[in-house]
Amino acid sequence: MGDDRATGHDQGTSVPGDLPELHGVRRTGVIHTDRSVCTHRTGVPVSHCSGDPTDPQTIIGPLISASAASRVAGMVDEAVRAGAKVRCGGGEPDGAVYRPTVLSSVNPSMRISNDEIFGPVCTIHPFDTPAEAVAIANNTSYGLSAALITEDIPLAMKMVGEIDTGLVHVNGPTVDDEPMAPFGGVGDSGFGRFGGQDALREFTEARWVKQWDRSQRQFPDLTAPDWVFCPAGRVIWAWRTRTVSSAAGARGR
Repeated sequence: MGDDRATGHDQGTSVPGDLPELHGVRRTGVIHTDRSVCTHRTGVPVSHCSGDPTDPQTIIGPLISASAASRVAGMVDEAVRAGAKVRCGGGEPDGAVYRPTVLSSVNPSMRISNDEIFGPVCTIHPFDTPAEAVAIANNTSYGLSAALITEDIPLAMKMVGEIDTGLVHVNGPTVDDEPMAPFGGVGDSGFGRFGGQDALREFTEARWVKQWDRSQRQFPDLTAPDWVFCPAGRVIWAWRTRTVSSAAGARGR
């Protein structure tokens, strides 16, 4: 992945319910976790199988270049110097490969909490209420994709309407796509949508073209005194009658 704002930024995953595990969520980005869930965990199980993408055991492959991996490592180091804690991963990159990394004690003032990382790094932000989770998720200029992991579906549907992203996934990862789905973000995550009919709308202009069948419709005789005009000058039809209500403010002609 290149560092392109149009590619978008995942607002991450909010976990407003006490689920036993976070099944299926393996996405670089941000995880906002209910504080009650955090207190029951001493660590985050993350595989360190990173490296050669041709190896069947590899889960996390290399970045696009060694400089991209160095950039990610620099963001992690900067966050650690500012007080973040490395729960797993971290360290120096191996060429273009950077180990999957999880950071806690991250605050919104840190660059890694707000900028696009484009690397295998997750930052964990505890919260106490759903409203706080939404506020954390929206505290960025980016807004491509978000995910909510919870057993409370009505709560999730309420939060969906409050999170400023182009995509929101409930009980699933932030990475998903379907041919008919309108894929795109808000804010600095680009503009427009692609996929399905929405892509056609982005690349075309809507026009209204109507062919009238004169044999099936009568048209007024513009020379006949069957017209009335309101004071604003708007033309209104007065078929077969010259009776005009004074309440309408119209006058005959």
